[in-house]
Amino acid sequence: MTEEDCEWTLVGNPVLDFFMEDENSKKMLSTRTLAKRIGLRQKDVFYHILNCDKFERVQPIDVGYNGSRTRVFKLKADI
Repeated sequence: MTEEDCEWTLVGNPVLDFFMEDENSKKMLSTRTLAKRIGLRQKDVFYHILNCDKFERVQPIDVGYNGSRTRVFKLKADI
């Protein structure tokens, strides 16, 4: 995927825009928190994240969770 692949609508990717702000670029946030802060539904946030290759799923132990999988994401380090 290229950068253009992440912007498939006229509005663009609001989740990517949120993470590109300086104060949010290093954060690890869940889809629920992102939905509240951006004003989208949680499944819309999840859709935007999964259709863009600039995000990576956080390891559960990094956020203090002992499960096998989380819905917490961050921007990839190489961006």
